Amino acid sequence: MGESFTKLEGELLVKTRLLLVALVVCHSSVALAQGGSLYSRFGIGEIRTQATAQSAGMGFAGAAIPDPFYINRINPAMLTAVDQARVSGDFSYIGYLATTAQASGYQVVAGWEGASLAIPIWNARVVLSTGLLPYSRINYKQTQQGRFVAQSSSDTVRYTFSYRGLGGLNSAPVAVGVVPVKDEEKWGVLRLGSAINFIFGASTQGSEHQFAAFELVDSAIEFEDRLAGTSLTLGAAYSTRQGIFAAADQFTLGVSWTTGTTLKGTRQAILINNLGSSQFQTRDTLWVLDGEAKLPSSITISTAYTANSSLTIAADLTVQEWADVRYFGAQSEIQRNALRLALGAEIIPSSEARANVFLRSAYRLGAYYHRTNIQIAGTGIDELGITFGMGIPLSAESSRLDIYLHYALRGTKESNLIQENIFRIGAALNIGEKWFLQRKIE
Repeated sequence: MGESFTKLEGELLVKTRLLLVALVVCHSSVALAQGGSLYSRFGIGEIRTQATAQSAGMGFAGAAIPDPFYINRINPAMLTAVDQARVSGDFSYIGYLATTAQASGYQVVAGWEGASLAIPIWNARVVLSTGLLPYSRINYKQTQQGRFVAQSSSDTVRYTFSYRGLGGLNSAPVAVGVVPVKDEEKWGVLRLGSAINFIFGASTQGSEHQFAAFELVDSAIEFEDRLAGTSLTLGAAYSTRQGIFAAADQFTLGVSWTTGTTLKGTRQAILINNLGSSQFQTRDTLWVLDGEAKLPSSITISTAYTANSSLTIAADLTVQEWADVRYFGAQSEIQRNALRLALGAEIIPSSEARANVFLRSAYRLGAYYHRTNIQIAGTGIDELGITFGMGIPLSAESSRLDIYLHYALRGTKESNLIQENIFRIGAALNIGEKWFLQRKIE
């Protein structure tokens, strides 16, 4: 193991020197193509917001909205707004237009974005919920090509350096929400909730160096990580009685806190050498070690104002303490504390059952500022975004088809960094049915 590790260090040092020489004295180009965000190569990857499609259309605000059609994924106390068994599934298409001072490229990620199930019992005073949600995603591929002059032969040698990663973490929450106090005409509604979050996942990240010269060995190094652990989320929310400023208006204030946690797992390093061609490829497992990754605590403070059955306004603030997070024993200099501030609104023109589908649909818009957890060479990576959404009632009044559009600008081209224009189209299907609830007889 020691000999292989020394060999790896030597080859990486040589390749690093060659890369530096190439950047200075020869022609080179960077191709930004394939995969998702290039910023997902750092830490555990690109952190996903576990929002409903309703929230996504409102600038990712709305954790305090007591809406019976949506399974709240941020605050387990708000699960008690659900008054019938409900299942939801989310899908998205995300395009990343990445630009540097020298090059640009377009990457695409499309597919599943999570699923949730909620079941109310005891006359909807208790709601149980579970699901499978993305926590982070690693998906990138970057290629750099150029030429340098070999010292041994003075020949010009073409090279290709590739960096790639795929994987991420998932979260499977098991949550319960309860309503200890419910008197909307006098005292309002108090909601409490908690969740155990089972976090697990795997990822592979690596780099590959190829040379158009037989005397230089093509090689690649891969790191395969597997992690698992649990965290706890506690939530509370209070909705005022109706009629604060108008006949049917209501304020809701919610707070949810998720503990930091330590994920246990393994990391495996694999060295791949191509001696002239892929037919003479060797794969050496350099080492397999046990390790851990620490995830930060987070707190979300949210508020919502329901003016009437037609208008809802929401605002959320989320803070995560990434600065002291460690990954397999190392504290990363690229991590910083993260903050997200979101504001959104929803309008439903009519609540009349006989109105046409366009009048009964929900129309949403929102905006947010995200101070991400990444900083590179002292430069923080910030994100600004706007969203638009629509909730369409289906033939069954308890079901919804939600669609949203999302545009964001992340990062900067200064200091040789990457600026990303993010385009997202998302859709979710929410289906409800009455289970385990006593039916009222008129």
